[in-house]
Amino acid sequence: HGGFYLQAKVNAQERLEIRPDAEFWSWGASGPGVVPVATPRLERIRDRHRRGGDKVLLVEGLHPPDVYPLRFASTPLGNQAFDGADRLGTFVEACPEVRDRIVLRRFPPVVGAGPRPPALEALPDTRGLPRTPTDWMATARIPVVSYPDPPFLEALVIGVPTVGLWCSRYWEWREDASDVLAALQDARIVFDDPVAAAEHVGAVIRRPDDWWSAPDVVAARARFVERFARQGNWIDEWAAGVRRLRLRL
Repeated sequence: HGGFYLQAKVNAQERLEIRPDAEFWSWGASGPGVVPVATPRLERIRDRHRRGGDKVLLVEGLHPPDVYPLRFASTPLGNQAFDGADRLGTFVEACPEVRDRIVLRRFPPVVGAGPRPPALEALPDTRGLPRTPTDWMATARIPVVSYPDPPFLEALVIGVPTVGLWCSRYWEWREDASDVLAALQDARIVFDDPVAAAEHVGAVIRRPDDWWSAPDVVAARARFVERFARQGNWIDEWAAGVRRLRLRL
């Protein structure tokens, strides 16, 4: 598994799935009982960015959010869950120079979805259009991802100039991954402040590849991908893994 697995300081699912009598296959991270393997999902999209797009794609998190604690974890809990949408709304309001380029990738429809912040509700969105989320990211000028789960990881694997925008107090990373996060922040890939993120996007929107190809940005992206989205021949690795498990039975 990928996403925020083996990145979060506390991940409730890991307690259930990484067990002494099991072998847990991860997208890249390692640890006791964890085997990093390549995955077909990531290999299909790796380095598939198609340059020339003009859209700033906002990737929203769970909506409507879970506004009560389902579990204790290093993710937004209770009313903290509204933070992601509020940050995206502030981002839109803070970058009027690119507003006509912004498209919202809504979270898959959920019955009873409540209103979004007005700045988000007014945006055109991707509903009803025959393209996958990764297709939208691959052809975007810049995707802005509101949470450090699979979409952020996929965007960095695709290789599109990407901005992550979330509250680091709510999305707590493991201590042994803090250096990877710090490198992303220093390279202006990850932001806490939506206004600072908007100013950055406004500054690089004309030539995003100039920023994305800077040595510190290249190094920060490569470090994250190597740690959490390893590359490899997934067929060979999965076949070897299945043979290994059969020998244990």
